[in-house]
Amino acid sequence: MKTSFLKKLRPFLLILILLLTAGLASAQTTLTETFTYDGHLRSYNIYLPANYVSNSVRPLIIHFHGYSANASLDQNLTQWMPVADTAGFLVAYPNGLTDNLGNQYWNVGWPWLPNTDDVAFVSVLIDTLHSRYNIDMNSVYATGFSAGGFMSHLLAAKLSTRITACASVSGGMAPGVFDTIVPQRPVPIIEMHGTADGLVPYDGNTGQFASVNTDSLIHFWAVNN
Repeated sequence: MKTSFLKKLRPFLLILILLLTAGLASAQTTLTETFTYDGHLRSYNIYLPANYVSNSVRPLIIHFHGYSANASLDQNLTQWMPVADTAGFLVAYPNGLTDNLGNQYWNVGWPWLPNTDDVAFVSVLIDTLHSRYNIDMNSVYATGFSAGGFMSHLLAAKLSTRITACASVSGGMAPGVFDTIVPQRPVPIIEMHGTADGLVPYDGNTGQFASVNTDSLIHFWAVNN
């Protein structure tokens, strides 16, 4: 009788195993995906943490690379993966477009860069990731290094209804952008910046990578928040 029962149960067990396998098949892995926006094929890496299942709602961190870097380079540099495995969030690493010098960039307001609407691109990226991976739309975070930090601040200012919080490393804000931003809500901010930074000086500069004074930027966010 027990053998007969097990034979009847076996197909259901097989289906259950297949369903579990399908849900976990893409866990703890990096995928490279694309979509077309504004006539350009845009690409990004997406890291799915351990124990990820497709029907679970997860927070999302979007990490932006620095000028002339790329998604894969920054993924290896930052090593978000073990943290994501522990905390259960997804990490997206988008690639910027390429300028006439062959460098990948984000349009953060420096006039010598192409006038790409990267803010709108990120908004579409969030929608794309939400449709593919069931993202928690109340837990979407922007972070980045150098120019990627500039991009994070820009998104916090201009996409404040979609970006939950911003964490920038050696970033800032271009003066022309800083003079025009009006966030629609308080946005939690952290800026990690060395006072000996020679490329994006703490006190600001008017050079190629022009930026406002870091204290002034943080003061703006404190008042806004």
